[in-house]
Amino acid sequence: MILGEKCGRDGCGGLMVEVDDDSSCSCHINPPCSHCVDMEYECDTCGYLVEKPDHSKASNWATIKPKYIQKSDIQLYKELKDGVFGYVTIYGEYYWMEAKGKYPAGMKSSEILSKFNTCFGYKWLKIPNNGEFHLKYYTD
Repeated sequence: MILGEKCGRDGCGGLMVEVDDDSSCSCHINPPCSHCVDMEYECDTCGYLVEKPDHSKASNWATIKPKYIQKSDIQLYKELKDGVFGYVTIYGEYYWMEAKGKYPAGMKSSEILSKFNTCFGYKWLKIPNNGEFHLKYYTD
């Protein structure tokens, strides 16, 4: 049953309305409370009570496709264009991060480092002469 639907129980012609009983609401302590989330519908004519349907457990949940799927670091790296400066940040642990990217021909290692905040220094910069680089640098 849904709000506003005809009751139909034993031929009743009443409409289902929300039970409006604030006596057990505890939203002032921990909102939203179960009373407000799990409200019931009541027939305005015969008084028949029905729990509000739980739409969060839809039976067709597996058929719903997400609107956005976060891409992995590998997928993002593969999308970088050759010959154009770009990189993917690979989050490290505690005090360091890694950046893996591509650079245009003729770009020097000092130019690559200038694109990053390496004020705390860096551990290594690997440039294998194929237009790619891998940098591990310290953060605060």
